[in-house]
Amino acid sequence: MILYIFMESFESIIQSYLDNKDVFLVFPSDVAARYISRKILRTSVRRVIPQERFLIWDRFKERVLVYQTSRRPVNSYIRALFSARFLHTNSTAPFLEELVSPNFVSHSTNLINVIKQNLPLLHRVHDLVKKRKKTISSKKIADIQALYGSYQQFLAENNLFEPLYEEPVFSDDGNSYVIFFPEIILDFNSVLPVLQNQNSISFVGIDRFTGQKNLITGYDNTSQEIRQMMNTIHHLLNNGIHYDEIVITVARHDFFLPYLEREAYCLDIPLNVHIGTPLISLPGVSFFKQIERVVSSGFACDELKRLVYNKSMSWQNRDVLEKLVRFGISYHCVRNYHDGNRFIDIWEYNFKKILKVNDQYKELSGQYVLLRNMMQNIVLAGNFSDLLDAVEKYISVIVDRSACAETVKNNLRLAVTILQEYQRQYNRLSSCEVFSPFSLWMSMLQEKMYVPQFTTPGIAVYPYRVSAGINAACHFVVNADAAGTMLNTSNYPLLSPAESASIPNAETNFADDYLRLYLSIGDHVMISYARTTYTSAALPPAFFIEQGHIQNMHMPVDGAGRTLTEIEKEVWSSLQNKNTDSVFSIQKTGLEYAADTVFSVNTADYTEAPILHDQAARRIKGLLFHEDEIISISFTDFELYYNCPFRYFLKKLLQLDPMEWMINMFDNRWYGILVHRIFHRFFSEYEENNSPYPGRDRQFLTRHLEDIIEKVLNSWAFLDSIPPLPVWEYIVKKIVEGFQSFLHTEIETQKEYTILGSEKKYETELIQKRVIVHGVLDLVFEDETGIGIIDFKTKNAPEKKAFGLPDISPEACQIPFYTMLLEQTGVSVSSASYYSFLNKKYIEVLSRLKKAEKDRALLDTAIVFVKDAVREMAERLYSCDFSIKKEKEPGCRFCTFRFVCRNKYYIKN
Repeated sequence: MILYIFMESFESIIQSYLDNKDVFLVFPSDVAARYISRKILRTSVRRVIPQERFLIWDRFKERVLVYQTSRRPVNSYIRALFSARFLHTNSTAPFLEELVSPNFVSHSTNLINVIKQNLPLLHRVHDLVKKRKKTISSKKIADIQALYGSYQQFLAENNLFEPLYEEPVFSDDGNSYVIFFPEIILDFNSVLPVLQNQNSISFVGIDRFTGQKNLITGYDNTSQEIRQMMNTIHHLLNNGIHYDEIVITVARHDFFLPYLEREAYCLDIPLNVHIGTPLISLPGVSFFKQIERVVSSGFACDELKRLVYNKSMSWQNRDVLEKLVRFGISYHCVRNYHDGNRFIDIWEYNFKKILKVNDQYKELSGQYVLLRNMMQNIVLAGNFSDLLDAVEKYISVIVDRSACAETVKNNLRLAVTILQEYQRQYNRLSSCEVFSPFSLWMSMLQEKMYVPQFTTPGIAVYPYRVSAGINAACHFVVNADAAGTMLNTSNYPLLSPAESASIPNAETNFADDYLRLYLSIGDHVMISYARTTYTSAALPPAFFIEQGHIQNMHMPVDGAGRTLTEIEKEVWSSLQNKNTDSVFSIQKTGLEYAADTVFSVNTADYTEAPILHDQAARRIKGLLFHEDEIISISFTDFELYYNCPFRYFLKKLLQLDPMEWMINMFDNRWYGILVHRIFHRFFSEYEENNSPYPGRDRQFLTRHLEDIIEKVLNSWAFLDSIPPLPVWEYIVKKIVEGFQSFLHTEIETQKEYTILGSEKKYETELIQKRVIVHGVLDLVFEDETGIGIIDFKTKNAPEKKAFGLPDISPEACQIPFYTMLLEQTGVSVSSASYYSFLNKKYIEVLSRLKKAEKDRALLDTAIVFVKDAVREMAERLYSCDFSIKKEKEPGCRFCTFRFVCRNKYYIKN
C-alpha cells in the first residue's frame, strides 16, 4: 500500500516536518532539494535549516536499501572496462551479427558507451527474448545472450554485482522518509515493491497540487520568445522582485543558451547558468583531445598548430613550439603517411635534409621527437599506469602550470583525478584486460559534466528536467516545444522500434509528468515555445494540444516588444525613416546622407554604359580578341557573361578575387575538382586502353572505382592543402558515398559502350569564322544508338523544363552549347544527359529512345538561342559593353562582387 499525503500546499508539507528531526525529505534532484531548503530559510522565521534532511533519491536508496551479497556493486568505470573488453574480443574474432554488423567490426569499439549504458537493464531484455522468439530475430537473441552471459561471467570473476539485477531489502534505520514526486523518478517502479508496505515511507505525488491553468504560450519565433521573457524579467527586477525568486529553465539549451545570454547582457540582467559542460570541453582538459587528433592525423601540421595555439594553455617553451609549427608550414609537413609497407615521417625527413647543410635546426628536431614520443605515449598507452605516467610527464615537461589560470589548473587536476580513479577501479578487478585506456579516459571525460558554482548574484538558469519541483516565485520554462519536452526511456534496450512495438510498456514516457510538475509547483509558472526556432519549425507538447490550452502570441511590429537595436537595424536595412521615434536624429541624418551620396558617385559606372575611353577600350580588346578580331569563347566565359556582363569584366579582365564576409574552411571548388578528377581518372583508362566500358560488371567496376578514389584522395591530401581533419573526413565520406550511389545508378541504367573522350577539349568556328567556341566535355561516348555526351554536376542539374524559352537559365545552356560544339565539327549527337552527384540520378536532355523527337526539337530551339546569345556576346564585347541589362535583374544579393558593384538592383531589392 502506498501512503499518499494530502495537504493544502507544497510549502505547508515542507513546513510541517521541519520540527521533527526524524523525518527526511527526499527529492528527485539535488537542484530541487537545495533550492527548496534555501527558499524555506529565506521565507520563514527559521534561522537554521538542517540541510542533511533534504535528500536526493540516490542518497536515499543508499541509506535504506540493502543487497544481501558480499560482492561489490559495479559503477560506470567498471561497466566501461567490461564493454571495451567485450567489443575488442568481438573485433578480433567476430561473434556478434546484429548488435555489431560484421561489416563494421573493426570500428565496433566506438560503441563502448552504447553497451555500457544498456548493461543495467540487460537482464530484462535477456529474460524477454526467451519468451518472444517469434517477434525478435534469432541473430539478435544470440547476440543478447552472448552479451548477457559474458557480463554475468565478468561479474562473477571479479566478485561484483549489478544492483538492478538483484532484489534489495528494506533496512529500517528508525527514521521516516517523505518521497516527493515519485512519478518522475526513472527507477522508482523497480524499487516500489520494496518500499510500498513500509510504514516509515510516505509519498507526495504531483496530482496532490492543483497548480495553475495548464497553459502554454506560443510565439512566432525564438527571438520573440526570448525578448518577451527578458523584458518581463527586466520589469520584475525594476519593481522589486529579488533575482533569487526568478528561475529560468531551458529545454534544448545547446543552441538556445547563447541567444538568451546575449539578450540578458543587452538588458544588464545577471544570469547564473547552472548548465553542465562536458569535462572534455573545458580549458585545461580539451587539449588532451587535441593531442589525440595530432597523433591520429599522423602529426598533421594543421592539428599541431591548433594544439600549440590553444590560448587556454601555457607552454614552457611556447616560442620553440611556434617555431616548430612555422617549420611545418614552410616545409609542407602535411602529415606522416605510409607508402606501401614503408612509413614516412615527413617531419624527420625534412629535418634530415636541412640538417645536412644547416645545423641550427638541431634543437627544433629534438623538440619534435620529444613532443611526438610523449604524445604517442599518452594516446597509445597500454595500461592506466603507463597512461598516468605519460600524462604527468607531459604536464611537467610541456605545460607551464605556474602560468596557467587557476580554473585551468583546477580542470586539469579534475581530469587527472578521473584517470586515477580509472586506475584504482581497474586495479581492484581480478580478471579484466584493458584496451585503449586513453579512449576510455576520453569517453569518461565526455560523460562527466562540470556545473559551474557561481558566487556572484544572478537569476538561476537550469536545463530541463533538473529544475522540476522547485518552488520559485516566478519560473520561466522556455523553448518547451514537443521535441524539447519529450522524455522517453526504453525499458528494453538494444531492441529495435519494430521489435519493441508488440511489447507492453516497452517505453516509459515522462513528458506529461514533468509538465504537470512544472505547472503545479511555484507561484507563477510561464511555459512557452516558439513556432519557428533557430533550427526548424516546432509544435507544442501533446499535453497542451489534447487539452486545447495553447495561447498563441503574435508580437506587434511596433511596440514594447522591439528593442532600440531592432528599430535601428530596420531603418538602416530598409533605407526608410518611418517609425523612428527611438532613433537619434544624428543617425537619421547620417542615414539620409549615406543614401544620397554613397550610391551616386560621379564616376564612370560600367554597369550602366559601355567603356568609351579609347585607351581603355583598346587594352580590353587586346585581351579579348586575337588577330583579325577573332574572339575565343568557352562555355565558362559564356555562362559568366550571360549571368552578369559586369562580373565577367571584373573576374575575367580585371582578375579580381571574390570578396566574402567570411572564408569557408573548405573551398567548394576543391570539392568539385576532386569529384571531376575521380570521374576523369575512372573513364580515361578505358579511353587510353581503347577498351569498352563494362557498364554492367558490378564487381569489376566497384573494385576499379574504389582504387581510383583512394589514389585521387591520397594524392590530394599529400600534395595539396587540406582543411581541418574533421572537415576533410566529412568531405571524403560524402565523396565515397556519392560515388557508391553513382555506381549503383550506372549499373542499372548504362550498358557497354566506347569512351571517345573524358575531360576532352573540342572547338569549332562560328559566325563567319569570327568566333571560336570551345569547351571541355566531361564524357563523350558511343553505343549502339550513336554518340552521347554526359556532363557531371556536383550539385543540382537543370531539368528539361529549364530549356523553355524565353528564359533559359545559364546552367541550362551547357548541354545545348556542347551539342552545338560537337555538331559544328560534324558529329551527330544522339543522346545528352546530366548526372547530378548531389541528387544521385541522371537527367536526360536528349533521350536515346525513339520517342525522343520532342527532346530533339526542344534542344534544337535551345541551340538556336545559344548561337544568338554567343553572337550578341561577341558583338557587345567588341563594343566593350559590360552593362547590366535592366530587364534581367540578376541575383545580385548572392554575388561575391556585390561590394564593389554599384548595381541599383541590390539596393532596391
